[in-house]
Amino acid sequence: YALAVDPHARGQQLGARLMENMIEILESRGATRIFLEVRPDNHSALRLYHKIGFVECQTLANYYGQDSPALRMVRVRASSPAASP
Repeated sequence: YALAVDPHARGQQLGARLMENMIEILESRGATRIFLEVRPDNHSALRLYHKIGFVECQTLANYYGQDSPALRMVRVRASSPAASP
């Protein structure tokens, strides 16, 4: 449901390793598209997600509360046919 890295452990590539492991597990179970939500102002998470192949596909108003939107992102498995998110 949620992935977070303790502020004291940041800068050690833990988030990237956790995401890559999660993607590997999901794809081994047949997932062809993976979705996530992230705060638009979480620039470090956005950089990571873009780097590993996620793209924005939707803005979700009030997702985190009043006037706090989220960006929904999707990663389509490279070997799957291009499908719209």
